[in-house]
Amino acid sequence: MIRRPPRSTLDRSSAASDVYKRQQFGDAIEGVTFFRDEVTVRVRTEQLPEICAFLRDAPDLKYQMLSDLTAVDMLNIRSEPRFDVVVTLYSIPRRWRLRLKAGVREDQPCPTLTTVYAASGWLERECYDMFGIVFAGHPDLSRTLLPEDWDGGTQLRTEQPTRCNKQS
Repeated sequence: MIRRPPRSTLDRSSAASDVYKRQQFGDAIEGVTFFRDEVTVRVRTEQLPEICAFLRDAPDLKYQMLSDLTAVDMLNIRSEPRFDVVVTLYSIPRRWRLRLKAGVREDQPCPTLTTVYAASGWLERECYDMFGIVFAGHPDLSRTLLPEDWDGGTQLRTEQPTRCNKQS
């Protein structure tokens, strides 16, 4: 049996609060939420790459692993911004997870994170394919899941009708 060291309880005065306290970001941090030992930081879309680079490079934080990048269509919940781009980071030495959320309007491009985390390339392409969110500065923003000639819309948007193929 493999024994793991006990997980340290999330110290709310560090992690996301460290980002919140940093004066260099000013109003780029819109809010910090703590829920069930998870931290979510709402950030301005334009400064998402800068904040991610800070979290990656800060010696006391070291969020060097991008766990996930996805989006949520908020159409039925609020009018603007329509989407939330959700970035999940992990600090291996601290064993802490941090979620960043950036609101993106339907006609607004989101800056790419490929300059900060190389792994974000495929994840951004998936968001583009499924939600139609454009990532400005992405080196190869093309479809990954659907065929290039697909004309059936973006699959994970709320207004897309649910389709079912009838089998005979």
